[in-house]
Amino acid sequence: YEIYQCDWSSDVCSSDLDKFYNEVVSPRVKWQIEPSTIRPEDNKDGQNDFMFLSAQFIGNNLSIQPTSHIILNLLSKFQNRTGVKIKDIWRVQGNITTITPKGRMNSPWHCDRDVPHHVILYYINDSDGDTVLRIGDKEERVTPKKGRFVVFNGSYVHCGETPMNTQMRLILNMNEIGRAHV
Repeated sequence: YEIYQCDWSSDVCSSDLDKFYNEVVSPRVKWQIEPSTIRPEDNKDGQNDFMFLSAQFIGNNLSIQPTSHIILNLLSKFQNRTGVKIKDIWRVQGNITTITPKGRMNSPWHCDRDVPHHVILYYINDSDGDTVLRIGDKEERVTPKKGRFVVFNGSYVHCGETPMNTQMRLILNMNEIGRAHV
């Protein structure tokens, strides 16, 4: 598969999605301001960038936040419902981007890791800040929809857009080392 997309908003109770949202943005989660969406040494094209909020939930296979168990439960349900097998989660990071005074901005094009991996995105809210992937000579866009999962090969260069009409774009970005397979 090139991009595997699964929308849960139709088959998951909205109160469950709301509960998940409330846990992720709760005061128990340590969010921090990041001055850039990418390390300066990785921004080879010198693209404009923007600040955002991030929270590490799992890093190097270790739970970091007190709410990390909620994410592991979410991934377990995802595997059970879809048949996608996730072997080894290296990182789970929450990202919040907001409307910028400059209008729509993209993070620099990037890959999350230099080793074979898959990216698993979970959109926590509806937003108009798309994820854009370059696959070969074409671009694929994914619009954030509350409850949507997207899985793709981590070697695909991708970027995130800031929202223009919604207050924020809230996603979980998960990196799975090895090979997720359907």
